[in-house]
Amino acid sequence: MALAASHTALSEASIDESSRADIAICVGTGLGELGNTYAFLENMIALDEEQPKPAAFVNSVHNAIGGQLAIQLGCTGENHTFLNGPCSFESALWQGVHLIEVGRADKVLVCGVDELNGYMIGANRGLRIYRDNDEALDPFGTTAYRVRGTLPGEGSAALVLGRLDQADGSHCPRISTSYIESFPSSEAAVDPLFDIEHIANVLAGEGLDLSEVDFVLCNADGDSTRDENYENVLQLWEHKAGRSLSTGFFKHVTGDFHASSAVG
Repeated sequence: MALAASHTALSEASIDESSRADIAICVGTGLGELGNTYAFLENMIALDEEQPKPAAFVNSVHNAIGGQLAIQLGCTGENHTFLNGPCSFESALWQGVHLIEVGRADKVLVCGVDELNGYMIGANRGLRIYRDNDEALDPFGTTAYRVRGTLPGEGSAALVLGRLDQADGSHCPRISTSYIESFPSSEAAVDPLFDIEHIANVLAGEGLDLSEVDFVLCNADGDSTRDENYENVLQLWEHKAGRSLSTGFFKHVTGDFHASSAVG
């Protein structure tokens, strides 16, 4: 998935094989190649650790994805992999911007990817993170408030970052990433005012106000224990901005996985 997405990104950026040598790679993945990790460990247990498979171990480490991208695409610049839970892709994106800002790279391939496998489905259903049925995700829908858990997903997305003075006229002038953990618990709900203050501070750092935002791409995933908090934050945002917000979703298409924000 990562290789296919990266090929597409490089093609859309008009970068052919002859001009890939100095491109850096930044990969964000919450769980990496977890299927290979479990398979490697199961093999060691079954054989009483007497015949571990070296190739299986190499394919089980998290940065195997970044290494394979470099080999297959011929990118010999810096190679970074970020394993930072739900903000793994955002961490890779920040590092890509940083490499360009400090002059360590002129172009950076940034990729977010997570796979789906039976081990993960079994564990997360046991923890009630994934629901037991396959009902369609409906963030903020009329049935969402009665549903516990989200649906498993997988996917990959990639983009190429470059210097503004080399842009072809179609570009995003700034990328700023910021992250806070505010998971609800059974004892207390998330305070939307805390989230709004954080969002307002991030926007202020970019010279923007809450009222200047035209569109919000929301991370809601159809889980009633989390989506209510997103909705509360958006309602407070509209109140403070004095205007309605246009809101979009993406997990009803992709399912939920750590690097799904890359697809969004």
